[in-house]
Amino acid sequence: MHRGLKSVWAVVATVLGIAAGCDRPTVYSQETPDDVIRSAAEMIRNGETQRLPDLIAADNDEMRRMLNRLGVLFGNMQQLAKSSQERFPDEMAKIRAEAERRAAAGEGNPILSALGGGGGGQRNARGEDQENAVRDLVNRLFADPYGWLSANASRLSTEKIADDQATVLLDGKPLIPVIGLPMLERDGKWYISLPTNMPPLSAGWPRSKPQWDIVRALLTVVDKAVIEMTEDVRQGRVGTLDRLALNAQEKMLMPAGISFIAYQREIEVRSRLDRRLTQFRTRLREWVKHCREKDREVSPSLLQAIERIAPVELEKMVRKRTPLAIDTLSNAQFEDTVSQWLAGNGLSIALDGLLDGASVDALADSWIARQSKASTGKK
Repeated sequence: MHRGLKSVWAVVATVLGIAAGCDRPTVYSQETPDDVIRSAAEMIRNGETQRLPDLIAADNDEMRRMLNRLGVLFGNMQQLAKSSQERFPDEMAKIRAEAERRAAAGEGNPILSALGGGGGGQRNARGEDQENAVRDLVNRLFADPYGWLSANASRLSTEKIADDQATVLLDGKPLIPVIGLPMLERDGKWYISLPTNMPPLSAGWPRSKPQWDIVRALLTVVDKAVIEMTEDVRQGRVGTLDRLALNAQEKMLMPAGISFIAYQREIEVRSRLDRRLTQFRTRLREWVKHCREKDREVSPSLLQAIERIAPVELEKMVRKRTPLAIDTLSNAQFEDTVSQWLAGNGLSIALDGLLDGASVDALADSWIARQSKASTGKK
């Protein structure tokens, strides 16, 4: 009996093992920069475009959440492309033929060209031509979003520029004109690294939680529209790809416009905050110099804490449009203002008192440690 039970459990374990193996996700290599490019093409061939954002490095948790949301959109866009292929085979064939013609002529991806500031080529003077160009771009974006990468994978390569840095090339030249598309290595894996610190991305890239929230909300709007468009194609409610492109504009124009206005307001807040921070840091340096002239050293840990608190407090004032001429504050006023900020954030150190020493360091270091744990979600 004992042996019989063992045999039964062995069979069960084998079956469960096989089942687990069937459900195991495909492993895509990121061991080298070239592996990342190959893995991207394989994800598209395997119908797993929702995993493409896994190949992109995230600068922070907010960006990773955005990339995860983008992955959902990528997967649904592939479903739309599949439905469009089944519903409009002749029009899809024309789109692919045009893409192949442009690739043979050495043209790059128009979206990436626009990202680099190139605008995707010469602009036509006539509004009608511009409208046709936009419709053509929308057609390709929603009807065959990954066609360019599939058709041009052989033209892509990578070049290492350091042990942990590389760049993506198209025909031996930067993939994105002028700025290139960088890659980096983290913990033994290579990733695409979006050039968020370079124009034009740097000017509008989200930095605050409200900005990230707006971007994710916009992706949700686009995703909902893509799902609706897929159903429209499957149910035969659209007769041509051009009609599908017009539907995309109609479904997204108003919500995207609202999101754009909200995002512009956030960018304005950021711009005003940046100016306030510049003024504050200048005034902080002046105050530290004043303290040293009075033989009062300021703890580096205390300064680090102030640097963490200042952006939070200044953003509150910017959003409420509270006036504060930081550069005109006297030393006493500056000390009083920053002391209130510290106390309001749980750090009771008065700047008109002791500014260095073991007790100040201990308070500041303990506060910084608590803030760091809170920001990473650790207990």
